[in-house]
Amino acid sequence: VQRDILQTLNFEEDRMFAGTEDWLLWLKLAARHPFYYSNIVCASMIEHQNRSVLGFSEDKLIYRTNTLKKKLQEDEVFVAHYGSKNIQRIYAHMLSYTALHLAMSGVKIRAFNYFFKSIFAHFPELFTRRTLGIFKTILLK
Repeated sequence: VQRDILQTLNFEEDRMFAGTEDWLLWLKLAARHPFYYSNIVCASMIEHQNRSVLGFSEDKLIYRTNTLKKKLQEDEVFVAHYGSKNIQRIYAHMLSYTALHLAMSGVKIRAFNYFFKSIFAHFPELFTRRTLGIFKTILLK
């Protein structure tokens, strides 16, 4: 990304928002500039017990979810480009992400709670690969 483009957007430095601030930046960039991409996998992420994001509390996960939704709703360019329906879709995605993390932590009832909130926010979230992961984790742990 060219420096002059990045200088037009503020990077969120709120440490409670850590782990989502980069996604917010990319979403804002995508609303303002064309993206070119390749479907070739050029990186991977290894899941392990010491990954910092796995230690996030429920409060921090929900803070990140609500903050992302709020920041996107406040971004007039994003709303004009993608619409409020896509903000709901992203919100549902973040709720199901919270559900998966809580399931991985063994907090099954809270995981179900956030999973159902995600379905209520955007019904097609039910048909994602993450849904299978949530149920697999809840049933097998």
